[in-house]
Formats: sequence, C-alpha cells, structure tokens
Amino acid sequence: MSQLSRVEIPPSLTIALAVRAAVVSGPVRRFLVGDPAIQIMDVLAGATLDQLAALEKQARPGEVIAGVILGAA
Repeated sequence: MSQLSRVEIPPSLTIALAVRAAVVSGPVRRFLVGDPAIQIMDVLAGATLDQLAALEKQARPGEVIAGVILGAA
C-alpha cells in the first residue's frame, strides 16, 4: 500500500489512499435473498458482524484489528 499512499490524477490533483481492516471470529447467519429470475444475493447477519463493523470503525489507516465473540462455538 505504501506505493499507493499518494496517487496523482490529472490534471494536477493528488489523493491519499489507505486501508484499514477488521477480522472477527464467531457465529453468523447466512441467507440467500432475492428472486432467482432476477438476482440472488448472499446476506450475512448476526452479532459477529455487528462487532466487525464496530472494530473496523476503530481501526486507523494501516491497521488490522482482530476480535472474537466470547462464548462462540
């Protein structure tokens, strides 16, 4: 990522790119939703994904944060 920390785009603008990530472990629910004739999507839900979203917001650019749901099988 350090190669892309600053990207020049025409005419003379520069933008900064950064990655932050969160990883969690725990149970989730998986649903297939939609109309098979049009489009089907996988949807994941549950407390594990709630924690994932919360951790991702806490991560600073360049960081990876890990968490686990206590009591998960």
